[in-house]
Amino acid sequence: MIKCSLRRSRRLALATVLIGMALSVAPAGAAYQPCPGINVVQSAAQSFVAASQTRDPTAFASALSRYGDINAVALFALGPFRRSLPPDRRAEYVAKTQVFLGRILADHAEQFGSAELQIESCGDGQIRSVFGGQNIVWKLSGNRVSDVQVDGIWLAVRLRSKFVSVIRRGHGDIEALFDYLDRNS
Repeated sequence: MIKCSLRRSRRLALATVLIGMALSVAPAGAAYQPCPGINVVQSAAQSFVAASQTRDPTAFASALSRYGDINAVALFALGPFRRSLPPDRRAEYVAKTQVFLGRILADHAEQFGSAELQIESCGDGQIRSVFGGQNIVWKLSGNRVSDVQVDGIWLAVRLRSKFVSVIRRGHGDIEALFDYLDRNS
């Protein structure tokens, strides 16, 4: 059970790190400039490069907030427990999730290398790319990144699995997730 939990935590960390890595370099190829969302990815890349140089969790959290749809990802991550989130704690929960993801990125900032992000294609609200041998699909909603798939694993789905597991271990009490986020941010 502990090995499985550690493996899942490592996968979540790896997916989050790869997302930050993908954001940390500007996409190659001006041919894709007309693709909706390319400018968002390029701007996010500049923010993540700066954050990786300082290794400051606040800088990563700020970049996530500016370019990612953290609200949608955080609410999706609650899974069947979304209704258990008191409306007056929603903003607190979203903020804690943002800080949590910022901490994971900061903890792995040294892994942001000089690998080149290659844009393969775009369409239907997605940008497909390759980074350091990893296939990455960016799901976009308006001018925000709503999810990222790294090597076949969607971040929001992985985060949902982790958060739902934490709540279930807390006997369905959403406070267990707040405690987890406090301990791990």
